[in-house]
Amino acid sequence: MLAPEQSTQGRLDEAGQITARSVIVGLGFSIVFSFIIPYVDVFLSSTFLGAQHLPPGAVFALLFLVVVVNPLLRVLGRHAQFTRVELLMIYCMLLFSTLVPGHGAENVFIPVSASAYYYASPENKWDELFLHLAPTWFAPQDERAITTFFEGLRPGEKLPWSQWYTPLAVWGLFSAILYALVLFLSIIFRRQWADREKLSFPLVALPMEMTADCEHPFRNKAFFGNRVMWVGFGVAALLQLQNGLGFYYPGFPSLKLTYNFQQAFREPPWNAVGWVPGHIWLVVIGVTVLLRTEVSFSLWFFFWFTKLQRIIAEALGFRGHQQPTTWGEPGWLGMQPVGGYIAYVALSFWVARNHLRDVWEEATGGRVSSQGEPLSYRVCVIGIACCLVALLWWCMAAGMSAPVALGQMVVYIILAMALTKVVAESGMLFVQATLSSLETMITVVGTEGIGARNLTVGMFIERSFMTDLRAFLMPSFMQSLKIADLANMSKRRMLAAFGATIFISTIICYWANLKIVYTYSGMACNSWFVQGAGPGGFRLLQNFLMAPREPSITNTLSMIVGGSFTLLLFHLRQRFVWFPFHPVGFIYDADVPDEDAVVLDVHRVGAQVGHHALRRSEGSRRRDPLLPGSGFRRHLHDGGLADRGCNHGDAQPLPDAGVVGAVCEVIWSGAHWSRTAGPMRRCRFAVVAAGLQPAAVVRRGRMRAPIPPKADRAQASDPGRCRRLAPTGWQLVATSGNWWNRHHDPRQP
Repeated sequence: MLAPEQSTQGRLDEAGQITARSVIVGLGFSIVFSFIIPYVDVFLSSTFLGAQHLPPGAVFALLFLVVVVNPLLRVLGRHAQFTRVELLMIYCMLLFSTLVPGHGAENVFIPVSASAYYYASPENKWDELFLHLAPTWFAPQDERAITTFFEGLRPGEKLPWSQWYTPLAVWGLFSAILYALVLFLSIIFRRQWADREKLSFPLVALPMEMTADCEHPFRNKAFFGNRVMWVGFGVAALLQLQNGLGFYYPGFPSLKLTYNFQQAFREPPWNAVGWVPGHIWLVVIGVTVLLRTEVSFSLWFFFWFTKLQRIIAEALGFRGHQQPTTWGEPGWLGMQPVGGYIAYVALSFWVARNHLRDVWEEATGGRVSSQGEPLSYRVCVIGIACCLVALLWWCMAAGMSAPVALGQMVVYIILAMALTKVVAESGMLFVQATLSSLETMITVVGTEGIGARNLTVGMFIERSFMTDLRAFLMPSFMQSLKIADLANMSKRRMLAAFGATIFISTIICYWANLKIVYTYSGMACNSWFVQGAGPGGFRLLQNFLMAPREPSITNTLSMIVGGSFTLLLFHLRQRFVWFPFHPVGFIYDADVPDEDAVVLDVHRVGAQVGHHALRRSEGSRRRDPLLPGSGFRRHLHDGGLADRGCNHGDAQPLPDAGVVGAVCEVIWSGAHWSRTAGPMRRCRFAVVAAGLQPAAVVRRGRMRAPIPPKADRAQASDPGRCRRLAPTGWQLVATSGNWWNRHHDPRQP
């Protein structure tokens, strides 16, 4: 947990309430970004200011306020500066205003709805297959309005606003209901994930560190006063600036940071490996250092594990169900993560069963347990029920049957829950789902069991709201609530500001997207936004209707295998503290293993250096030159026993360490203790298992766990926890990182 400096803490206690000027400044930034981001994302198709859950636009706005605006305001007086609460409030508002109008947001329904009519032709027979089944209010019905959307307006021709009023209203209503649904889910699961399971929320570390010394941002102890941080920032910024200039000016020299290793696999069966990208993204490497080591390793491992399955299948001549999924994988391989998603969310509900019982008890008029939440659990449960009813009503008005509509909504909730927990648990910058609601239902019941009308309406919904989820808002709600906890902010006032931000950003981005596309022509804009999101889905729908699919036993078994494997990983992580594989790596199936490979090496050295730098800085307030922002390490300690399956709200967190990290931890601690302890307390340490968490003590040839203080003995009395932590043979015993720091560093109070 971040502990702000003394002066900042004083300002925090005095100004813990959200001020009007912070909301006004946040709305001002929101208006600016709502105009700029559509132009950058849709027309320029260059550097996205949003499109991820640590939005560059929000980070640089916060950087500008802390580094430039606050020092200038200090000239007017100390109280003229933005407080930490105000800065964090502005940042939280920007988490929404940079995502709503940008790439991967819900506004993609605009080109999706229009593309179905523009790309229809006598050759593909879309008019006969499914367009007559779509409601007339899905898209403009004037042919000229559709044509000019993709080909641009003629000189003097006006934008056909009247044709878009109805589609914008009905699809905007659908988006608003989804926003409300994920908000209620976030409030219900916030306490479970943040307080009981103690998920680490790595992406929250950066804004908290940047604002920790907002009154004196450049003094030695502050984040921006660290020279090494500026060196690293400068190297990354210069490389990105060089490549950015090379993008806009092709004659400018740039450094190639992208490679395609698929060309190295030309002979069978190795050529079945598929796409093997090689990207060196410094920003991804920098942020991914905040991931837990086991998550980084799992993402890298399961990427190659998936490729190995393809190679083995090719070598054995397996051709069963080679029809690719939406994401290009063979059906038998692509459906494994689908089962993993379902099992991952089911486990989340199972681990949260005690909390959900409290939620239901309050919702039915029992004991109140939602103190400190922006809305009561009763309101949230009723809100979720109303949202589901409204979504079902909307889908049925569009022509869907209630069972299929409900199935699609359930899949959306599974996606939202799984991807949000991945962001909160691992700190992924952006997450994409490999789970298609229609393909999942087709695998079970076939196309005939769903029907042409359900497939048509469902494809419009899926391509608009369930295909590109890199900017959906549930992680933003969850991160904002976590920041509100850390900064002691009023959550209810935050929700009102978020509502205003989302409304303003939505209205402006609708106007800006239509204005840009009609002015410059859709064919000259972002290829995915205008040409990829819609037509790709409707070609898949064409295949479904022209070549109906039967229920697939092979793909269903693949789903069962994927779900069972996820359950096995969860059980092994719960049973063995040293187990190195995380279910996130399996269900996410990362496409960029290069960064994870680099981060594994960074974790082995940098994570432990940062851990010890944090200890020294907390004891002597001396900055360690080896790792900038050592306070980041504190957030990595939030992943505790509950993250490994223990359902204890008061479980102490475990320090994060890798294979080499565990060895370094034990060696460093042994050397430190040898210097500070007397001759009779000299110890010997043994490490025999790779990747174990530190640390245990071997005294006089006998291994034993350090005796916890009285405050920790109540937790140790839990039989399940003791069983999971009991040493077996010469295994290391993982102990509380906080307890270890207090009792093995004499400078700790």
